[in-house]
Amino acid sequence: MHSIIVKVRHIILPLIKTGLFLPNLIFFTGFLLCACVPQQLAEDPSPDPGKIESPVSGAIVSLGQRILLRSTSISDWYSSIDGALGTGRTLTISLSLGEHVVSIRDKSAIVDTILIRVLEPPLLDRYTQDIQGEGAELILPSGSYSTSLISFGSSDSSVQISATEYGPASPVAIDDTSRLSLQRDLLFWATTTTHGKTLVKQSARHLITAMIGDERQFRFVNLTTGSGNDEPVLARLVWSSVSVDIWLDSEASLSDEIIKSMGMYLNDFLIPHHIATWGQWIDIDRNGKLSVLCTLRFNTSGKAVGLFNPSDFFAFSSDSSSSEFNPLSNEMDILYSACPDDVGSNANFWISTVFATLAHEFQHLTSFSEVYRQYVEDSLPVPVFEESFLEEGLSHLAENLAGYGFSGGNSAFVARYLARTESTPLGTVPSVIYGDSVERRGGMTLLLSWLYENQNSNGQTNFFLNTLYKSRKRGWKRIEEATGMNREQILEDFASFLARDRNIPIRVHPYTGEPVMIDPWAGEIESFGMNFSLSGPMLKDTSSFMNIAPLSILFGQPVAGQDYLRVYSERIGGTGIIRLLLERD
Repeated sequence: MHSIIVKVRHIILPLIKTGLFLPNLIFFTGFLLCACVPQQLAEDPSPDPGKIESPVSGAIVSLGQRILLRSTSISDWYSSIDGALGTGRTLTISLSLGEHVVSIRDKSAIVDTILIRVLEPPLLDRYTQDIQGEGAELILPSGSYSTSLISFGSSDSSVQISATEYGPASPVAIDDTSRLSLQRDLLFWATTTTHGKTLVKQSARHLITAMIGDERQFRFVNLTTGSGNDEPVLARLVWSSVSVDIWLDSEASLSDEIIKSMGMYLNDFLIPHHIATWGQWIDIDRNGKLSVLCTLRFNTSGKAVGLFNPSDFFAFSSDSSSSEFNPLSNEMDILYSACPDDVGSNANFWISTVFATLAHEFQHLTSFSEVYRQYVEDSLPVPVFEESFLEEGLSHLAENLAGYGFSGGNSAFVARYLARTESTPLGTVPSVIYGDSVERRGGMTLLLSWLYENQNSNGQTNFFLNTLYKSRKRGWKRIEEATGMNREQILEDFASFLARDRNIPIRVHPYTGEPVMIDPWAGEIESFGMNFSLSGPMLKDTSSFMNIAPLSILFGQPVAGQDYLRVYSERIGGTGIIRLLLERD
């Protein structure tokens, strides 16, 4: 042995000097050690035949559930029912129904086995699958299922649903010639700059009130541009009661019958009903009543049916160089509306539409009263307005609760929404292409009406609205606070409500006899002098990719199967979760 070491030294030293030591030493040392190790230690042990590590024998899974198979070596996997499963150290698979003897084999010899029991999936009425990537899969028992896709993201996505058996349904026809172009109001109130201005003084109640026939001028917005001052409107007082004054544009002429109808509707019903439902608004001019100005400016411009202007809560100022500049304030709690025209061909100005508009704008007035109170109480630098999707939705709900949801036009808005649910976000989204629209107003009318009725059915009359109004949150956070549910659960339950025709108990309004909630499955209805179909949401063919907007719901054609139904879903693009909802018909 000593001689071997000496010889090694004589070999290594020259290698070090020549720079060849390191690459050659490894080879030489390995050769040397092999030469020195006894023969019985140099032989390889017997190869590991393998053992199944996961799952444990006796594992129970549901049909369609993905299973991770893992062994200690690369093996061929087999099932006593499904046959060859694949080769590898790990496999992720789905097994068919039954008791499987799963084995790993080496050259056809069984090395190890386990038992896996695959049971029927639970028989539920509702199944959900969140689609965050591609290739999501859901296994359902036999039957027919309505399908909905709900987007909780912030941008558009394309989605596709396919099934082993697919039963397409005929899409609901929609007459696109019935498109509505006229909004209820201009959203002017939500964009008016009011911060930094002096509040209207409210130190004393007015003791002198106007008399029938009195005239005065009202500052008025330019309806063509939606902002800026127009020529003042000269109007005369045509109705006065304990709770309302009605002023009529001097250029307009209304019959005594229509004036009386408006006065009695406001005094005897709308105002007391509104206070009971929404609460008390702020009496800016301290005269103890609401003022209404009916002007032909709406009728002739065709831009809107009415509006509420929050500038009226702040002091008037004509100084354009001052931060107090507020040229449109009439310094009073007042609503502005078109003049009723029941003999004209334009249904936007029929008396039922005007009554609905008054209820609509009244909600804006009361809502801003809460914004105003919070602005003052919290010493905020600017009033925190509600997001337009919710503010307008609440005003359309006010039309329903005031008894003019059908004849006033909400039913037409709802029909528009049902035809385009997948392109109508129920909320504020970053994309500029999604803003205020007839469809979004119709969708929010349905959503808020459904929430309101659900709260009332739980014995909590007006709890939803009271909580909503008192909240200092805005948008969806405000809805979540009022309902005690998160946005995802609300939209999922709302999609379930819309997906199928149900026997919905509909309350009838005591004053008008109209339903206070619009049934999305009411059938053929007439509104705005046109016919509309309320036959549930229009179903889309999701076997090819369909675009879905953020915060919207896509209703697909139903899927059906006599045996177990394997439903695949896939998406392209977009952010956030898209939830697939399937409900047993």
